[in-house]
Amino acid sequence: MLGRVEIPDHEYGLDYVATYDCCADCRTLFQRPMPTAEQLAAFYGPSYHSMSDGGFLMLLRHKMRIRRLQGLLGGGGGTVLDYGCGNGSFIRRAAEALPDVEFIGYEIGDEKEIVQRTDRVTIVRASLEDLLPLLPPCRVIIMNHVIEHLPDPFSVVSTLASKLEPGGYFDGQTPNAASFEHKIFGRSWSGFHAPRHTVVFSIAGLHRLFERSGVAAIRIAGAFNPAGYAVSLASLPHGHGRGNIPRHGLRWLLYVMSATAVLPLDVLSGAPGIVNFKARKQPKD
Repeated sequence: MLGRVEIPDHEYGLDYVATYDCCADCRTLFQRPMPTAEQLAAFYGPSYHSMSDGGFLMLLRHKMRIRRLQGLLGGGGGTVLDYGCGNGSFIRRAAEALPDVEFIGYEIGDEKEIVQRTDRVTIVRASLEDLLPLLPPCRVIIMNHVIEHLPDPFSVVSTLASKLEPGGYFDGQTPNAASFEHKIFGRSWSGFHAPRHTVVFSIAGLHRLFERSGVAAIRIAGAFNPAGYAVSLASLPHGHGRGNIPRHGLRWLLYVMSATAVLPLDVLSGAPGIVNFKARKQPKD
């Protein structure tokens, strides 16, 4: 291990301090002790940002994600699973742009529940075990800012790989533990998102995760997501204490504008704070 750090909740002010260790081999960060399922559920309140449609920045990110998804699908149809879909705003917008695709959104839940079912959009709250029988083979499984929230990401990814079509893709975005942003912001780095981020991967750690899960052809590259730097900047005034960061209003806009201005430095660093990943399941011969 490369050291242990304690991180308070800089964004929602929860009275909980998460403790992270670092893997000496790949620099992936992970909570120790890992929160229980009951603790994790309590970390996400109704005001959590993925449960709203967001503003202009969220709309821009949705458009970028739809273009990326179009490239993976190659103009065809099929089924797309959005694992960790929040309130489902992305897949509803994607369904409007991709009329030949069926979308299934998933959020963890204690009991199996179909939250929404429209023509081509189904949102399910259930355990992973209850979700699997509902899933047809998927052409793409999206995990956008999801794997860092999972206490056992290898188990989830390897299980979902069984539902991926040969030649299909895992696609998503996640913070990079071995990043320039983490180095300069330290304990104020947005990638901790404590206590909700349980395992924060480095690029090397991501490669290991998918290779161990039996998925090859892995590509990882820097992503455009100014919200990451904006949260890091907004966390600095909190020091080592907890705080709140509303994602709206003039102050948030100023943080986002400042973050956008420094993103070229992130690109030039060669160690981006947030990365896109794409992992393809081996096609059948």
